[in-house]
Amino acid sequence: MAVDGNLKTRFEASALPLMRRVYAAALYLTENRADAEDLLQETYLRAYRFFDRFVAGTNLRAWLLTILRNVLRKFQQEHFLFLIDGDRVQFSDTAMYVNAGSIRYTLTRGTQA
Repeated sequence: MAVDGNLKTRFEASALPLMRRVYAAALYLTENRADAEDLLQETYLRAYRFFDRFVAGTNLRAWLLTILRNVLRKFQQEHFLFLIDGDRVQFSDTAMYVNAGSIRYTLTRGTQA
């Protein structure tokens, strides 16, 4: 859905100042700058695309972090690996790491080898 000029202005004024915090969360989850930047880009793309669904006056940071989490989950569903207790199973040579408590997930890009 397209964002009109007023929504674009509101998005730029309210969401862009939170970009550093959202990036910090992405970096914490992935422990990799390139993957965090990819997550941030996809998060802000979706947030911009669906900004008309955001309810003004609610917590924009929480909304952005929810989108970030959903982007990460989708990526996990499409490309997954598990690193449990130091044992690594690898299907691809490129991976994204995600902290999740005591289990560390390794998300891969590309096809399985």
